[in-house]
Amino acid sequence: MVKRIEMLAKQIETNVPGAKVDFTLFPSGAAMLDVKRAGRLFVLSYLPQGHFGVDEVRDGEGFLTSYRFTSEEFEPAAKHLLALLADAQAA
Repeated sequence: MVKRIEMLAKQIETNVPGAKVDFTLFPSGAAMLDVKRAGRLFVLSYLPQGHFGVDEVRDGEGFLTSYRFTSEEFEPAAKHLLALLADAQAA
């Protein structure tokens, strides 16, 4: 699964102008993909139990303990992150 998240990170770096992408893999197997764009922060998290969370971290919010979008599959989570980035690009 980590490879798919890394591929998504590269796709975003290539196709989303001005995006700064940070990928972190934790010893537990969990992963975090942070995308900063135009002063906004978007996050895709992965837990090895097969859970994904996607959200925008807004002003005044700290570390997320819950996500507005969750999925047990990669594709819906990736599509949701890309949709958030597209909405941010249009704004």
